[in-house]
Amino acid sequence: MDFLSKRPKLSLTTKEDTVEYGEKLDLKSYIESSSVDDIFISEFDPFTVGKQEITFSAIRNGETLEVALILNVVDSKSPSFSTKAEEILIVEGDAFEPSYYFKASDPIDGEVDVSIKEDLDTEKLGMTLYTVIAEDKNGNQNSVTFNLVVKGKDEVAAIEENLKPEVPDTPSSQEKPQTQAPPSTNQTPTEKPKPAPSQPSNKADPHTKEFLLSQGYVNDPTAGGKDVTNACAVYISKFPNNARACRPIYEGRQVKGQLAVIE
Repeated sequence: MDFLSKRPKLSLTTKEDTVEYGEKLDLKSYIESSSVDDIFISEFDPFTVGKQEITFSAIRNGETLEVALILNVVDSKSPSFSTKAEEILIVEGDAFEPSYYFKASDPIDGEVDVSIKEDLDTEKLGMTLYTVIAEDKNGNQNSVTFNLVVKGKDEVAAIEENLKPEVPDTPSSQEKPQTQAPPSTNQTPTEKPKPAPSQPSNKADPHTKEFLLSQGYVNDPTAGGKDVTNACAVYISKFPNNARACRPIYEGRQVKGQLAVIE
Protein backbone atom coordinates (compact mmCIF):
# COMPACT_ATOMS: atom_id res chain seq x y z
CA MET A 1 0.00 0.00 0.00
CA ASP A 2 2.81 2.40 0.81
CA PHE A 3 4.35 1.79 -2.63
CA LEU A 4 1.08 2.46 -4.43
CA SER A 5 0.45 5.63 -2.46
CA LYS A 6 3.74 7.06 -3.70
CA ARG A 7 2.84 6.67 -7.39
CA PRO A 8 1.60 9.78 -9.32
CA LYS A 9 -2.14 10.31 -9.51
CA LEU A 10 -3.94 12.66 -11.88
CA SER A 11 -7.56 13.01 -12.97
CA LEU A 12 -9.05 15.59 -15.35
CA THR A 13 -12.49 17.20 -15.37
CA THR A 14 -13.14 15.83 -18.88
CA LYS A 15 -11.45 13.79 -21.60
CA GLU A 16 -12.57 16.05 -24.43
CA ASP A 17 -13.71 19.67 -24.80
CA THR A 18 -14.63 22.20 -27.51
CA VAL A 19 -13.11 25.68 -27.42
CA GLU A 20 -13.52 28.78 -29.58
CA TYR A 21 -10.83 29.81 -32.05
CA GLY A 22 -8.36 32.18 -30.38
CA GLU A 23 -9.70 31.55 -26.87
CA LYS A 24 -7.13 31.87 -24.10
CA LEU A 25 -7.09 28.82 -21.82
CA ASP A 26 -5.55 27.93 -18.51
CA LEU A 27 -4.93 24.24 -19.15
CA LYS A 28 -4.37 23.62 -15.44
CA SER A 29 -8.07 24.37 -14.92
CA TYR A 30 -8.81 20.94 -16.43
CA ILE A 31 -7.03 19.21 -13.50
CA GLU A 32 -9.62 17.84 -11.10
CA SER A 33 -7.25 16.24 -8.58
CA SER A 34 -3.63 15.20 -8.41
CA SER A 35 -0.97 13.68 -6.22
CA VAL A 36 2.30 14.64 -7.89
CA ASP A 37 5.67 16.26 -7.42
CA ASP A 38 5.37 18.11 -10.74
CA ILE A 39 3.19 18.34 -13.84
CA PHE A 40 4.24 19.10 -17.41
CA ILE A 41 1.61 20.03 -20.02
CA SER A 42 2.21 19.89 -23.77
CA GLU A 43 1.62 22.92 -25.96
CA PHE A 44 -1.79 24.01 -27.18
CA ASP A 45 -2.41 26.32 -30.19
CA PRO A 46 -5.76 28.14 -30.00
CA PHE A 47 -5.23 29.52 -33.52
CA THR A 48 -5.31 26.13 -35.25
CA VAL A 49 -8.79 24.83 -36.02
CA GLY A 50 -9.39 21.13 -35.38
CA LYS A 51 -8.65 18.54 -32.72
CA GLN A 52 -5.46 18.70 -30.67
CA GLU A 53 -4.24 16.17 -28.12
CA ILE A 54 -2.87 17.75 -24.96
CA THR A 55 -0.69 15.53 -22.74
CA PHE A 56 -0.54 16.02 -18.98
CA SER A 57 2.59 14.35 -17.58
CA ALA A 58 2.37 13.79 -13.81
CA ILE A 59 5.65 13.01 -12.06
CA ARG A 60 6.11 11.62 -8.56
CA ASN A 61 8.99 9.69 -6.98
CA GLY A 62 10.63 9.30 -10.37
CA GLU A 63 7.52 7.79 -12.01
CA THR A 64 5.53 9.45 -14.80
CA LEU A 65 1.81 9.17 -15.51
CA GLU A 66 0.47 10.58 -18.79
CA VAL A 67 -3.17 11.61 -19.22
CA ALA A 68 -4.56 12.88 -22.54
CA LEU A 69 -7.07 15.69 -23.14
CA ILE A 70 -8.61 16.28 -26.60
CA LEU A 71 -9.40 19.93 -27.37
CA ASN A 72 -11.44 20.65 -30.49
CA VAL A 73 -10.88 24.22 -31.73
CA VAL A 74 -13.79 25.65 -33.73
CA ASP A 75 -14.25 29.05 -35.37
CA SER A 76 -17.95 29.89 -35.14
CA LYS A 77 -17.70 33.67 -35.54
CA SER A 78 -18.10 35.30 -38.95
CA PRO A 79 -16.45 38.60 -39.90
CA SER A 80 -18.49 41.78 -39.54
CA PHE A 81 -18.63 44.87 -41.75
CA SER A 82 -17.47 48.13 -40.20
CA THR A 83 -17.83 50.20 -43.39
CA LYS A 84 -20.40 49.63 -46.11
CA ALA A 85 -22.54 51.48 -48.63
CA GLU A 86 -26.05 50.85 -49.91
CA GLU A 87 -25.54 52.69 -53.20
CA ILE A 88 -22.42 53.75 -55.12
CA LEU A 89 -22.30 55.84 -58.28
CA ILE A 90 -19.51 55.66 -60.86
CA VAL A 91 -18.91 56.83 -64.42
CA GLU A 92 -19.14 54.35 -67.28
CA GLY A 93 -15.96 52.27 -67.65
CA ASP A 94 -14.39 53.32 -64.34
CA ALA A 95 -12.35 50.85 -62.34
CA PHE A 96 -14.13 49.74 -59.16
CA GLU A 97 -12.34 48.43 -56.08
CA PRO A 98 -14.75 47.18 -53.36
CA SER A 99 -12.17 47.56 -50.58
CA TYR A 100 -12.43 51.38 -50.95
CA TYR A 101 -16.04 51.28 -49.80
CA PHE A 102 -16.37 48.10 -47.73
CA LYS A 103 -14.31 47.15 -44.67
CA ALA A 104 -14.77 43.96 -42.66
CA SER A 105 -12.89 42.38 -39.77
CA ASP A 106 -12.67 39.15 -37.83
CA PRO A 107 -12.81 39.38 -34.00
CA ILE A 108 -9.51 37.47 -33.76
CA ASP A 109 -7.56 38.02 -36.99
CA GLY A 110 -8.57 41.64 -37.66
CA GLU A 111 -9.26 43.04 -41.14
CA VAL A 112 -10.20 40.51 -43.82
CA ASP A 113 -10.44 40.67 -47.62
CA VAL A 114 -13.69 41.58 -49.36
CA SER A 115 -14.75 40.63 -52.88
CA ILE A 116 -17.77 40.89 -55.18
CA LYS A 117 -19.66 37.65 -55.71
CA GLU A 118 -21.00 38.45 -59.18
CA ASP A 119 -19.12 39.38 -62.36
CA LEU A 120 -18.69 43.16 -62.17
CA ASP A 121 -19.64 45.13 -65.30
CA THR A 122 -18.87 48.85 -65.13
CA GLU A 123 -19.98 49.30 -68.77
CA LYS A 124 -23.58 48.37 -67.95
CA LEU A 125 -25.52 51.61 -67.54
CA GLY A 126 -28.15 51.99 -64.86
CA MET A 127 -28.52 50.31 -61.48
CA THR A 128 -27.32 46.76 -60.71
CA LEU A 129 -27.47 44.89 -57.41
CA TYR A 130 -24.21 43.27 -56.30
CA THR A 131 -23.12 41.19 -53.29
CA VAL A 132 -19.94 41.89 -51.32
CA ILE A 133 -18.49 38.90 -49.42
CA ALA A 134 -16.10 39.06 -46.48
CA GLU A 135 -14.30 35.80 -45.64
CA ASP A 136 -11.93 35.03 -42.77
CA LYS A 137 -8.95 32.64 -42.86
CA ASN A 138 -11.08 29.73 -41.65
CA GLY A 139 -13.75 30.11 -44.35
CA ASN A 140 -16.45 31.91 -42.34
CA GLN A 141 -18.33 34.39 -44.52
CA ASN A 142 -20.59 37.40 -44.17
CA SER A 143 -22.18 39.38 -46.99
CA VAL A 144 -23.97 42.64 -47.78
CA THR A 145 -25.61 43.91 -50.95
CA PHE A 146 -25.37 47.30 -52.64
CA ASN A 147 -26.61 49.02 -55.76
CA LEU A 148 -23.99 50.13 -58.27
CA VAL A 149 -25.26 53.02 -60.40
CA VAL A 150 -23.33 53.53 -63.65
CA LYS A 151 -23.87 56.80 -65.51
CA GLY A 152 -22.86 57.15 -69.14
CA LYS A 153 -20.14 59.59 -70.16
CA ASP A 154 -22.53 61.45 -72.50
CA GLU A 155 -25.08 61.74 -69.70
CA VAL A 156 -22.46 63.13 -67.33
CA ALA A 157 -21.34 65.64 -69.98
CA ALA A 158 -24.95 66.82 -70.44
CA ILE A 159 -25.40 67.19 -66.70
CA GLU A 160 -22.16 69.16 -66.49
CA GLU A 161 -23.42 71.53 -69.17
CA ASN A 162 -26.58 72.16 -67.15
CA LEU A 163 -24.53 72.93 -64.06
CA LYS A 164 -22.49 75.67 -65.73
CA PRO A 165 -23.55 79.13 -64.47
CA GLU A 166 -24.79 81.65 -67.01
CA VAL A 167 -22.28 84.45 -67.60
CA PRO A 168 -23.92 87.79 -68.53
CA ASP A 169 -22.63 89.57 -71.62
CA THR A 170 -20.30 92.49 -70.85
CA PRO A 171 -19.25 95.24 -73.29
CA SER A 172 -15.79 94.68 -74.65
CA SER A 173 -13.22 97.16 -73.45
CA GLN A 174 -11.16 99.15 -75.93
CA GLU A 175 -7.74 97.78 -76.46
CA LYS A 176 -4.97 100.04 -75.31
CA PRO A 177 -1.93 100.33 -77.53
CA GLN A 178 0.98 98.48 -76.12
CA THR A 179 4.08 100.51 -75.40
CA GLN A 180 7.46 98.97 -75.98
CA ALA A 181 10.03 99.41 -73.26
CA PRO A 182 13.31 101.00 -74.40
CA PRO A 183 16.14 98.55 -74.88
CA SER A 184 18.35 98.06 -71.88
CA THR A 185 21.88 99.36 -72.09
CA ASN A 186 23.19 96.88 -69.54
CA GLN A 187 24.82 93.83 -70.97
CA THR A 188 23.84 90.60 -69.29
CA PRO A 189 25.74 87.34 -69.69
CA THR A 190 24.14 84.72 -71.82
CA GLU A 191 22.19 82.30 -69.61
CA LYS A 192 22.30 78.60 -70.13
CA PRO A 193 18.93 77.16 -71.15
CA LYS A 194 17.03 75.81 -68.20
CA PRO A 195 15.82 72.21 -68.33
CA ALA A 196 12.17 71.84 -69.16
CA PRO A 197 10.04 71.37 -66.04
CA SER A 198 8.79 67.87 -65.44
CA GLN A 199 5.27 67.21 -66.57
CA PRO A 200 2.73 67.12 -63.73
CA SER A 201 0.97 63.86 -63.06
CA ASN A 202 -2.52 63.50 -64.49
CA LYS A 203 -3.58 61.72 -61.33
CA ALA A 204 -5.11 63.88 -58.60
CA ASP A 205 -4.29 63.52 -54.92
CA PRO A 206 -6.75 61.27 -53.03
CA HIS A 207 -9.55 63.25 -51.41
CA THR A 208 -13.28 63.44 -50.79
CA LYS A 209 -15.87 66.14 -51.43
CA GLU A 210 -19.36 66.44 -49.95
CA PHE A 211 -22.47 67.51 -51.85
CA LEU A 212 -25.12 68.18 -49.20
CA LEU A 213 -28.81 68.94 -49.45
CA SER A 214 -28.14 71.75 -46.99
CA GLN A 215 -26.00 73.39 -49.72
CA GLY A 216 -29.02 73.77 -52.00
CA TYR A 217 -28.95 70.44 -53.80
CA VAL A 218 -32.04 68.23 -54.00
CA ASN A 219 -32.40 64.46 -53.85
CA ASP A 220 -34.60 64.31 -56.94
CA PRO A 221 -33.43 62.73 -60.24
CA THR A 222 -35.95 64.87 -62.18
CA ALA A 223 -34.41 68.09 -60.89
CA GLY A 224 -31.72 68.25 -63.57
CA GLY A 225 -28.57 70.09 -62.60
CA LYS A 226 -29.60 70.62 -58.98
CA ASP A 227 -29.86 66.89 -58.27
CA VAL A 228 -27.21 65.99 -55.69
CA THR A 229 -26.35 62.68 -57.39
CA ASN A 230 -25.85 64.38 -60.76
CA ALA A 231 -23.64 67.04 -59.19
CA CYS A 232 -21.44 64.37 -57.61
CA ALA A 233 -21.25 62.43 -60.88
CA VAL A 234 -20.03 65.49 -62.74
CA TYR A 235 -17.38 66.17 -60.12
CA ILE A 236 -15.85 62.69 -60.21
CA SER A 237 -15.88 62.72 -64.02
CA LYS A 238 -13.11 65.34 -63.83
CA PHE A 239 -10.66 62.73 -62.49
CA PRO A 240 -10.54 60.00 -65.19
CA ASN A 241 -7.11 58.78 -64.07
CA ASN A 242 -8.23 58.00 -60.51
CA ALA A 243 -10.44 55.36 -58.97
CA ARG A 244 -13.59 57.37 -58.21
CA ALA A 245 -17.15 56.92 -57.03
CA CYS A 246 -20.07 58.60 -55.31
CA ARG A 247 -21.83 57.16 -52.29
CA PRO A 248 -24.71 58.44 -50.15
CA ILE A 249 -24.17 60.29 -46.88
CA TYR A 250 -26.73 59.24 -44.27
CA GLU A 251 -28.10 60.96 -41.21
CA GLY A 252 -29.99 58.18 -39.48
CA ARG A 253 -31.91 56.53 -42.31
CA GLN A 254 -32.23 59.72 -44.35
CA VAL A 255 -29.92 60.64 -47.21
CA LYS A 256 -28.42 64.06 -46.57
CA GLY A 257 -26.11 64.19 -49.59
CA GLN A 258 -23.48 62.46 -51.69
CA LEU A 259 -19.77 61.90 -50.99
CA ALA A 260 -17.35 62.02 -53.91
CA VAL A 261 -14.39 59.70 -53.29
CA ILE A 262 -11.24 60.19 -55.35
CA GLU A 263 -8.55 57.54 -54.76
